[in-house]
Amino acid sequence: MLGGKSMANMTGMGGITCVGFVGYAKAEASFYMKRRFIHHNARKPPEKMRNLPRLLAVAALLFSPLLGAEDLKKGDRIVFLGDSITQAGARGNGYIRQIESAILGAYPDYGTAIIGAGISGHRVPDCQKRLDRDVLKKRPTIVFIYIGINDVWHWNRNKGTKKGDFDAGLRDMIAKIKVARARVILCTPTVIGEKTDGSNTFDDMLDEYADVSRAVAKDTGSQLLDLRKEFMDYLKVHNTANRDRGVLTGDSVHLSPAGNAKVAELMLKALNVPLFKLRLPTVFTNHMVLQRNKPITVWGWAEAGKTVDLKLGGEAASTTASAAGTWNVALKPREANAIPTTLTVSSGDENRQTTDILIGDVWVGSGQSNMAWSLTRTQNGKEFIAAANHPQIRLYHVPKVQAKQPADNINAFWNSCTPGTVGSFSAALYHFGKRLHTDLSIPIGLVNSSWGGSPIEPWTVTETSSGGMYNAMIAPLQKLPITGCIWYQGETNVIRKNGLAYFDKKKDLITGWRRFWGADMPFYFVQIAPWSGKQYEPGQLPALWEAQARTLNLPHTGMAVITDLVDNINDIHPRNKHDVGSRLALWALAKTYGRGRTYSGPIFKAMRIEGDEARIVFAHATGLTSRDGQPLSEFRVAGADGNVVDATAEIDGETVVVRANGVTPVTVQFGWHQLANPNLVNAAGLPAAPFQSNNWQGATDK
Repeated sequence: MLGGKSMANMTGMGGITCVGFVGYAKAEASFYMKRRFIHHNARKPPEKMRNLPRLLAVAALLFSPLLGAEDLKKGDRIVFLGDSITQAGARGNGYIRQIESAILGAYPDYGTAIIGAGISGHRVPDCQKRLDRDVLKKRPTIVFIYIGINDVWHWNRNKGTKKGDFDAGLRDMIAKIKVARARVILCTPTVIGEKTDGSNTFDDMLDEYADVSRAVAKDTGSQLLDLRKEFMDYLKVHNTANRDRGVLTGDSVHLSPAGNAKVAELMLKALNVPLFKLRLPTVFTNHMVLQRNKPITVWGWAEAGKTVDLKLGGEAASTTASAAGTWNVALKPREANAIPTTLTVSSGDENRQTTDILIGDVWVGSGQSNMAWSLTRTQNGKEFIAAANHPQIRLYHVPKVQAKQPADNINAFWNSCTPGTVGSFSAALYHFGKRLHTDLSIPIGLVNSSWGGSPIEPWTVTETSSGGMYNAMIAPLQKLPITGCIWYQGETNVIRKNGLAYFDKKKDLITGWRRFWGADMPFYFVQIAPWSGKQYEPGQLPALWEAQARTLNLPHTGMAVITDLVDNINDIHPRNKHDVGSRLALWALAKTYGRGRTYSGPIFKAMRIEGDEARIVFAHATGLTSRDGQPLSEFRVAGADGNVVDATAEIDGETVVVRANGVTPVTVQFGWHQLANPNLVNAAGLPAAPFQSNNWQGATDK
């Protein structure tokens, strides 16, 4: 690839294709040699010979950056192996993040995985020891080895790597990487100090070790990226003051913004990835869904000061890129529409198109492993996958990554929902979206941004701080208008013994997200399931349940209860995600879309003491019954002494009367332990939420 086009399609020099040019030049050379033998006594070379130097010079200009390069392919997994320079390159606007952004702009649907494997202080021996863990287990198809600074630098502490060991170590690593069938791009070390007058202490050694890398690349048939030469050539031009640092590095070793940009540029060239100035975030890839009935925000990057023209269907708009190279346009709201449309964005001679766009409702699903749980691993998963031909449901899966600062893009792309794309997608979110699509008959866009084992804190943004998962997995989405969010998380915070304090954390999460997506944005969540795990200390799960129920005090929230969906009490992941998604959808259909129906199971509202009995009043209590036909279970009472005992319970209209022999009730508990499996439901078959009546902090949506 060159400039984003196949070489075979590029023509020049009188119609000679670039791919055919080398062969043409070789033919010219052969012709000249024959002619030279015949015309060895001629006073001037033949006409074709006189053109040869020019042709070869052009060939060298065209192909010198591309020697050994190959096109990027769909599904490539690129690992960057190195030291603290590589470690920093994976953060913020480091070179790895710049490479990722450029690849997303050039090939948004390639699904390219970008993986940093840099550790501070690493030398070749350290990389050898950690090759399997840091590289091979990542299943790379391309590996950049950017190493050597510490092998030289540590000589002043008697910890350097001997040149022979450096050579042998590189060869050993490359051999193992190639056994794994990955392509190697070997980089020479860059600089230790930026002076160009030969006064840097380590310059000679760096040149020697760079020579080793060059020889190893040649001998092993690996692609060479000569960063050392490129850096020194650049410094000779741009460091006329002969400074020791500040041009490409901040401290004479680690990259400055200019250094990161230079490395990104050179590595992208090694990958044959074009450097587009006009880019859209990956939420604007083919097959996306745009939110209906809200102004449509489109944003991206372009050359500073350049005009950016947009056209969505029949609507056109223009703006100008800022000094920072960013732009933002608001288009008119649109009604839901299942007829595909195209977004065209152009600036200068660059043009981007996003096709097969539908207008409908977009929902974000987030949380930990129960939200991340894929459809393939659920009850009846095979059947659901086989039936998942839903061209108006679109899926966007956010990869797991954290960042110290809010990111501006995500390495992801949209897919139409088919049996081939839905299997690895969030099961709970898919079933939620499928129910909405079935009932509403509009396009539905589903964004899965979840991470197994994650606590709530890294997802949260407040006025003063933001978590790593929020920064990388939510912040890049928050210019995108959506309908609302669903949330399935809390298990890790039970293990952390957060209890009732979880409410404040969840309030921070919801209000933080709503600052960007709207104060009235719906937020529906799952009350996590019972589990027998020893990691839960006694009382911690019920305390978190109470915190979750308290969240219903916040407007436009809803809670799906799933105590009856536990197929294995020893498994923290209930496999029936179909009903989880459907119950979340019931809240959305009723509260967001005004589709009147029963959407919640009974939720504790009040308790009245009537002699030696307690009467429990519920919200959503129409048609109270026992789901298994057995007496109501999991009710307990405590008297003034605080001793909790089992109780009997009977339905009386839309209330439940609870009693225990010899006890004047003061407190009532229902399903208030981590193995709970109560059988109280309403007429819709939706289960009652666990509660305890003593200073109850929970709420209802009423």
